[in-house]
Amino acid sequence: MARWSTGWGRWCGGGAGALAASAGGRFPPPATGPARIARDAPDLGAQSAQLVKELRSEYFAAITLCAERLAAELAAAPPSSVLLLLRRRGLAAHPSQLQDDLNAVLGELERLLQWLASALDTRVYVAVTRGLWDLSSKDVLEYAEDLQEGGGGQRGAWRGRQNASMAIQGLDAFFKAMLTASMGNDLQDKDLAPPQHSDRAHKLLAENLSGINHSYDVY
Repeated sequence: MARWSTGWGRWCGGGAGALAASAGGRFPPPATGPARIARDAPDLGAQSAQLVKELRSEYFAAITLCAERLAAELAAAPPSSVLLLLRRRGLAAHPSQLQDDLNAVLGELERLLQWLASALDTRVYVAVTRGLWDLSSKDVLEYAEDLQEGGGGQRGAWRGRQNASMAIQGLDAFFKAMLTASMGNDLQDKDLAPPQHSDRAHKLLAENLSGINHSYDVY
C-alpha cells in the first residue's frame, strides 16, 4: 500500500501539486530528475488491478469470518439454532408443530438481521445475510446427511427428512423476505438466488424423499 501511495502521489504531481491545486494556484511543471517516474516503473494500471484484487480478498475474508462467528453464536443457543431444533424434534414432531418451533427460531434471527440492517452498508448487509443463509442451510444439510447414514433409525428417518425439507423451505422463504424488505429497489436478482448449501440440501432431500416414495409403489 505504501509503495503504491508514493507512486500515485508522484504520478499526480506529489504534495506540491496537490497544495497548489487546493490553493487555486498553477500546477507545477512536469517532474524531472529523481522526482520523475522512470519509464520502466511498474504500470499504475497493473498496480491498481493488484490493489483491487487484494481488497476483494480482504473483503471476502472479513465477510466470511463475520458470518461464521454470528452463525456459531446462533447455533450454540437452543432458541436460535435450527440444527438443535431438528435434532431435538425432527424425528417425532409433526411438520405443523415443528413449523411453530421454527418460526420462534426465525424470530430470534430476524431481530439480529434488523440490527445488522441498521448498522451496515447495504451491500455488506446483503453479503452477511447471505452468509448466514448459507450456514443455516448447511446445518439442515448436515442433519439430512446424518439421516441418510442411518441416524435416528428407520422409523424416524422419513419424518426427519420431511421436517428437514420443511425447514430448508422455511429458511429460504425467510431470508428472501428479509432481503426484500431491507433492500427494496436496490435488490439484485443474484441476492435471492439460493446459496450453495441450500441448493445441496434441496437436492439431497428431493432424492431421499423420491426414493422413499418409489419404495412403496405397489406396481
